[in-house]
Amino acid sequence: MVSVIVLSWNAQDEVLACVRSLQSALAQIEHEIIVIENASADGSAAALEKVSGIRLIKNSTNLGYAGGNNQAYALAKGDLIWLLNQDTIVNAGAASAMVNWLQQHTDYAAATVKLLNPDGSTQYYMHRRLPHWYMIPLALLHKRFRWFRPASVQRYLYLDKDFKTDFDIEQAAGSCILLRRSAIEQLGYLFDAKRFPLYYNDVDLCRRLHDRGLKIRCLCSQSITHLKGTSVRKLPKLRNMQIYLRALWHYFVK
Repeated sequence: MVSVIVLSWNAQDEVLACVRSLQSALAQIEHEIIVIENASADGSAAALEKVSGIRLIKNSTNLGYAGGNNQAYALAKGDLIWLLNQDTIVNAGAASAMVNWLQQHTDYAAATVKLLNPDGSTQYYMHRRLPHWYMIPLALLHKRFRWFRPASVQRYLYLDKDFKTDFDIEQAAGSCILLRRSAIEQLGYLFDAKRFPLYYNDVDLCRRLHDRGLKIRCLCSQSITHLKGTSVRKLPKLRNMQIYLRALWHYFVK
């Protein structure tokens, strides 16, 4: 069975669209959908209460991205755990492709798919290779000045891939990762919520998989649409930067 974990925070329209797409994509797959409502202030909880076929957990306080996912993982019953952002639309075939890959390739711990922008173009910059410390300032420079594209940045951000052919990926974006429960159990836990409450939890997760020799496959023939950043944009900029820099520090210290 597939246990899908979706966190909801102040993005009512997006999370409802995500759940509807999920229910369609999983119609022929045994599954459960766990939605963690992280104390939204926009009426998301009331709207989700009207949706049938999901398990809705309403938190009185915001546990953060990592904490909410850990909460849902503790409740999940499936042998496959699908981490999925609320700002995604699951396109037809994506769910079955990832499930079939893991069923047929027992040497892989996880799978993901190509990410698309709302206009249908390939969404770069989300799936990445695992970072070295010197890549971060170079990547930030590239983000500000797109003409700055040293080879190390292109490799780090997978700009050297056309996302037309499947490949083994080092760090799958946390917006969409299907994991074996057995792989998470090998790691001992899902996310390190203390050090990585919002950012770098997916990087840390993939690093721990990598360090144990556990592989992740990116299936480029299938995709999900990712609206990107519907929640983090609602945080005050200074607070958002503080959380990011703290996570960055913890990752490289670790």
